Amino acid sequence: MSEAPTIERLRALSAELDEQEKAEVLRREREVYLLLNALTDMVVVSNDEGIIRFANPATFRVLGYDPSSLLDTNICDILNCPEISGKVNTSLTTVAKTKSGELIPIHMYIGSMRESNIQLIISIIRRAPHDTTSSTQR
Repeated sequence: MSEAPTIERLRALSAELDEQEKAEVLRREREVYLLLNALTDMVVVSNDEGIIRFANPATFRVLGYDPSSLLDTNICDILNCPEISGKVNTSLTTVAKTKSGELIPIHMYIGSMRESNIQLIISIIRRAPHDTTSSTQR
């Protein structure tokens, strides 16, 4: 005859499942973290006001900024904002400003996502060939 589940046993099973779910979430977060850190393309995430919330190591390496000097600043400090304003789910060629003030040509894709009722803008940026200086939408 099987034993009926007790409240304690149900709580233990629930805690075990919660731990498994937490472990799975942590594993997935680590995979995303490793991927973003391995990319040679720059990835910048900003809110709908343009405040940078995340940038991967390639962003700091290519543009020369320290993470503390770039995070929580406006994306317009490094990108040509009139060209990118309102252009979501598109790609274009424009310029980015390095820490030294040099303007470098870039190709970028601008996407968006919603998280907890917050609009996030995701910019994936690749340095363009040096002879590309004009803006063209693709």
